[in-house]
Amino acid sequence: MKIGDRVRFLNEIGGGTIAGFQSHQIVLVEDEDGFQIPVSRSDVVVTNMDDYSTSRAIKSKTNALEKKQNQEQEHKNHSIKALLHEEIADDDSDDSSFFEEPEITFKKPIEERKGGDLLNLYLAFVPQNPLNITQSSFKAYIINDCNYYVQCAYASLQESNHNLHFQGEIAPNTQLAIEDVDLEMLNDLSRISLQAFFYKKEKVFIGKPAFNIRLKLDPVKFYKSHVFVESDFFESPALLYHLIIDDEPPASSSMKIASTLDFATDKDTKNVQSQDKRFIRQKDSDILVVDLHAHELLDTTAGMRPEDIRDYQMEKFNEIMEHYKNRRGQKIVFIHGKGNGVLRQSIIHELNYKYKKVQYQDASFLEYGYGATQVVIK
Repeated sequence: MKIGDRVRFLNEIGGGTIAGFQSHQIVLVEDEDGFQIPVSRSDVVVTNMDDYSTSRAIKSKTNALEKKQNQEQEHKNHSIKALLHEEIADDDSDDSSFFEEPEITFKKPIEERKGGDLLNLYLAFVPQNPLNITQSSFKAYIINDCNYYVQCAYASLQESNHNLHFQGEIAPNTQLAIEDVDLEMLNDLSRISLQAFFYKKEKVFIGKPAFNIRLKLDPVKFYKSHVFVESDFFESPALLYHLIIDDEPPASSSMKIASTLDFATDKDTKNVQSQDKRFIRQKDSDILVVDLHAHELLDTTAGMRPEDIRDYQMEKFNEIMEHYKNRRGQKIVFIHGKGNGVLRQSIIHELNYKYKKVQYQDASFLEYGYGATQVVIK
């Protein structure tokens, strides 16, 4: 049987044309009114005639049998081997169509979940060796957590140039692995662009805006085990970036993974300090002390280059300065260590060119030792 064959029903009056196959055993028969009826293959017979008569089918089978008998008579003097060969060839040619796999045209409709019409899109990184994060590679995923299809273009940015890593469609409520990321690739992924367009198929739907999202990844976070958390999407811990939240992209500040160095409001400062021992407010003054030593900021520096560590230290320095830059009279002591002076020089450069309204000096040697700079917000 194939699409387009005319058939009649064996157990009832009527018939129609085969419009498709719902499975290997169920055919879709379209009647004269255009309705498609699922019927078992064993309950229909091919007629290819308007009156659904089987006479021509029977006659065709009879002629084939007579032809076969005549061929046997003509070749009765052939060797048994030749005769068997011809029998096998005849059987293959006569019955091959019977064993052909039908084309499956039935497609199960996409199931939608309640509340899934609000757009939610994630970028995720799953370590391939969660027990050894500092040496692990990662698999990157885009998670489409809504009832819409999404067409995505995912690229890394180098200044104004784009390097496309993935482009394609992701089905509703689906996660798709888009690439493998090794440690050498992390610096190339520090700035990411993701463009997304949402739609539904074969139905009317509420239109959604297109998104052009820019995301800054911190490569150092990939070396810190506590940023990989359990989620509903994976069996193992993952680093998740929520790119679109309920139809809206998050603010640039919340696009970053939560860090103990991020401050929400002034009221949160004491809570942050109590949770993070790197921030210590002295009892007898309002001086905020920030220790920028690598061992205070990072769980481990394994696999990191000196410039990677320094970039991370400067990122945390700038986070503190941005939070307090408008609080007049605030005193902040940055402990950077003596070392070779590279970190201190970087801090002084930022204070001279980016935060010109502050005063700074070497902090008290008696209280902080060598390698500390005190900043006063003016």
